[in-house]
Amino acid sequence: MPHHGSSRQDPAFLAATASRAALISVGADNTYGHPAPTTVSRLTWLGSRVYRTDRTGDLAVIPLNGRLAVIPRGPDRASR
Repeated sequence: MPHHGSSRQDPAFLAATASRAALISVGADNTYGHPAPTTVSRLTWLGSRVYRTDRTGDLAVIPLNGRLAVIPRGPDRASR
């Protein structure tokens, strides 16, 4: 996601990507309000699964059975 999932996303761009996953790199407890709730809602409405580094730690994208898979590698992965 551009700019840590800020509220300044172009809805047409997000729709055009037709992504099944949206990876948002953002620091925990940031004071900028990233990612914006409206952006996360829009991504979910468009059918993307949202992954956030502030909640799951590092994210790894790996090949798995001929497709790509997102693997959270942080402290919260056990609670998911």
